[in-house]
Amino acid sequence: MSTLGKIFAFIVLVCSVAFAMTAWVMKETSENWKGKHDKLQTKYNEETTKLKAACKKAESERDDAVTKREAAEAETKRFKGLNDAQALEIKDQGDRYIALKKEKDQLEINLNAIKTEIRVQTQRNDKLTAENKQLLQDKEDAVKAQKTAEDNLAKAEDDNTRLRNMLKLTSGQLSAAEEKIKAYVLVFGNDGVRQVRAIIKQVPPDMVNGRVQNADNHSGIVEVSVGKDDGLTQGQTLEVFRPDAGVFVGRLNVEKVYDERAICRINRQMTPNPIRSGDHVATRIK
Repeated sequence: MSTLGKIFAFIVLVCSVAFAMTAWVMKETSENWKGKHDKLQTKYNEETTKLKAACKKAESERDDAVTKREAAEAETKRFKGLNDAQALEIKDQGDRYIALKKEKDQLEINLNAIKTEIRVQTQRNDKLTAENKQLLQDKEDAVKAQKTAEDNLAKAEDDNTRLRNMLKLTSGQLSAAEEKIKAYVLVFGNDGVRQVRAIIKQVPPDMVNGRVQNADNHSGIVEVSVGKDDGLTQGQTLEVFRPDAGVFVGRLNVEKVYDERAICRINRQMTPNPIRSGDHVATRIK
């Protein structure tokens, strides 16, 4: 065989081997690709199933979401209506609040005016209360003064009555004394004058009249309303009597004399009745 044949045979051999190798490689590659295809197909099928389930779930969720959205839209619409109503209510409440605030401010102004009026009235009431209290005190003082005046008037009337009786008695004694003097002078002349003077020296002092101020029947000490200024002297006796009852009460011995009062002691033997404040006293005519 020639060299060319050998080369051709070698080339053919090489091409055969290469073709065989290529076929084998292609076969292996085809099998690998088929396996990969099957795996991919299986995975595709699985993923497709999962996607279909996911799509179905998503569609269900979409339907739920649509339902929820529609419900939310309806709720939103309802809330919008409520919000509009609440907005109107809030506006009305705001208007009412403004009106109430104005009314409150006016009420505060009126309240302050009332408080001021109450203070003024309280001050007036306090002033009137003080004036009424003063008037009551003045009335009480006036009643006391009236009672004192009535007592003094009654005492003055009693004293006046006693003085009139004493004046009558004294006038009668004076007339009798004058008649005696005239008789003595007419009969005895100058000797009669001397005897008259002696008689005049023996004439008792003027009668003293007063009242019992304080009396302690247990101790026997009595205070009377007459003293030196009335001509009373220590050692005199005072008769105690109660004109309104026509009762002779008793007798006092004058122990200590002051200008306008005197301290006396009860003569137990000559005092049948208890001595009281207000009883009348007078000097006994000897």
